[in-house]
Amino acid sequence: MRLMIDSDPNAQSYADVGLWGRATLDALFKRNLARAPDRLAMCDGTERKRWSGRPALRLTFRQADDIISALAGRFIELGLRQGSVVAVSLPNCVEAFLTILACGRAGLVPAVMPFLWRASDVSRALEPLAAKALITITRAGDDMPADFMRYAAAELFAVRYVMAFGADAPDGVMSLDEYLNGVHPRDVRFPPSSDAPADQAALITFATQPSGPIAIARSHNHCVCSGLVNVLEVGLEPGDVIATSLMPTGIASLSSSLFPWLLTGGTLLLHQPFDLAGFNALIEQEKVKHAVVPGAFLGDLAPRIGDGSHRLLRTLIGVHGDGARAGAFDPVECKTDIVDVVAFDEFGVAARRRRKGVAQALTAGPLYHPADSESGPVLIETKIGGDGTVMVKGPQVPYSGKFGEGYRPTTLRVGKHDTSLAVLKRLTGVAYVGGLGVGTGEIEKQLLASDDVDAVKVTVVHDPLFGQRIEAQIAPRLNGATQGEALVQRIQARFASAGIAAYKTPTMIRIEHRLRGDMHARQRGVSQGS
Repeated sequence: MRLMIDSDPNAQSYADVGLWGRATLDALFKRNLARAPDRLAMCDGTERKRWSGRPALRLTFRQADDIISALAGRFIELGLRQGSVVAVSLPNCVEAFLTILACGRAGLVPAVMPFLWRASDVSRALEPLAAKALITITRAGDDMPADFMRYAAAELFAVRYVMAFGADAPDGVMSLDEYLNGVHPRDVRFPPSSDAPADQAALITFATQPSGPIAIARSHNHCVCSGLVNVLEVGLEPGDVIATSLMPTGIASLSSSLFPWLLTGGTLLLHQPFDLAGFNALIEQEKVKHAVVPGAFLGDLAPRIGDGSHRLLRTLIGVHGDGARAGAFDPVECKTDIVDVVAFDEFGVAARRRRKGVAQALTAGPLYHPADSESGPVLIETKIGGDGTVMVKGPQVPYSGKFGEGYRPTTLRVGKHDTSLAVLKRLTGVAYVGGLGVGTGEIEKQLLASDDVDAVKVTVVHDPLFGQRIEAQIAPRLNGATQGEALVQRIQARFASAGIAAYKTPTMIRIEHRLRGDMHARQRGVSQGS
């Protein structure tokens, strides 16, 4: 059974201009393998051992190909059928990219989840997808993700296997370490490339709506066009070295790392975002030309990375996964070129090169890449609806027949009379905490799960470090068994024990008796739409 993607009526026009074709992600990798088998393909940062207890992996295209085949062979040997969904929860490490590519080679569809999700988040997001397997890592700092995945799998009827990289896999979790030596099972037949046309599902990411996460499936052609945004705006050349500090989870990150790397056949360096000194050292040692960092921290990072000390560093790529304040970032003093990559939910991205450190506003209509050339391809087109909703369509945007003219509405808003996307606001009911989406409806549901709560009100407030954070007010039940601070502590404990990601937990919960009857609060027993 294959995961179906709506047929795009513009498919032929995209093909006619060369944007859509027949190449899958695996085919792009194999092209790079044929051209430079002994070129360094990917490697972990030097901090790898500190957070995982394992040495950094450093692989040529030939070595990576052997491991991809070994993993893909194992998936097929386990009986995972073509088109099945496999959930992937891995940090920014070599194994994450190997796993995504191995799924493609085996004819599977990887569902790439935020690494900070916990059991409750995972089970809720995956249940509609009938995922057959979960893949993670045994240790990340003090966390043991394989344990979380075991609990999630227990709630998912369709899941047959939980697999993990790393030592000491817990009971019920299958270790994948032996396949990192590149030896794959014998007599395993991989699906022929003709069985995986480029217009079928390549991977799944998750968008945030007020009610919670929703899966967005994208084809190989969608992925390629998202990668072209960076290739063209940044000016990537064959063989370029890219270093990224972003988790490989959403379209904003993947369009700045995996996809352009496959298109240019260079080297992909993977580093964690907590070690600036190590990242700077990696840039110098590995002769990095393009460094990918969180856009929210460009003001702090640009002067410390793009200060001219790295002779070969050409571009600092700031990725704004939450889409906030597109085109209106503060000017930055930097001796290196800066490119802003802005995500429109999980539907697509646009990129703009800064001029003397000043960000360039996105405008409604067709967005050319590179921006200074109207002869370049239109990889995304934007439109502002009557209520200020930002809508998008184009060769990188998964088509849905539910929406007129092919435009997909996002959770982004502008003023009703604006014709520019200079300042984007987020739909009420959606927050981005450290770049990770949270639907306030999810939080309300958890708060009302306590029998001693009558009404709740969730508020999204600005945070100078994380962008936004969540606060909540609760009205205790008049005759409830638990009241006051004891109730707050009980609710906080519920969030921790329910397997909910820490960033989704309100940073402050206050008692507010006046919420009963408040039209803006959610009352017990009253259904509210998202």
